[in-house]
Amino acid sequence: MTEPRPRISTVVPVYKEQDNIRPFLSRLEPVLEAIDGDYEIIFALDPSPDQTEAVILDEIDRNARIKLLVFSRRFGQPAATMAGILSSMGETCVVIDVDLQDPPELIAQLYAGLRDGYEMVVGNLGDLARASCVGRQQHDPPGANLGRWGPVPGLCTAKRQDP
Repeated sequence: MTEPRPRISTVVPVYKEQDNIRPFLSRLEPVLEAIDGDYEIIFALDPSPDQTEAVILDEIDRNARIKLLVFSRRFGQPAATMAGILSSMGETCVVIDVDLQDPPELIAQLYAGLRDGYEMVVGNLGDLARASCVGRQQHDPPGANLGRWGPVPGLCTAKRQDP
C-alpha cells in the first residue's frame, strides 16, 4: 500500500547551515501545520564540512515528515534544488532557502493564491532579486501554464495572459 501524497512539499537546498536548521524549522513547521498539516520538508544537502547533516538527522527523529537527500559530492544549489523538486511527492511544491531571508510565514499567502485557482504563484519582496515560488506539481511541458500565474496582492508580481 502506498502512502498518501502530501499536500505540500517544501524543498530546502542546504550547505553549511548547521546553525540555521532549527530556527528555520521552528518557523516553517507551524506555517505548514496551519495551512493543512499534510506536508513534507525535503532538505537537499551538498556535503557540508560542518554538522548540517547531523542536525537534520536529529530533526528527522523528531518529525518523520522531514526528509534528507545527500549528494555524493558538491553539485551546487541549482542541482540541490532540482533534486529536491524531482523527489518531492506533494501536490504543491515550495522552494525556500534555510537562511530565513525569505520568511516562511509568507508561504500561507502564496498558497492562498493557489486556492484562488492559479497554477503558480511567485513571491517578489520589493526590489530583491530573490523569490520564493509555490506551484502545483504538473507534468506539462515547460511554459505551458505561464498564462495562469497569479499575484498575491502586495507581495507578488505575476503576469496573466488569456490564451
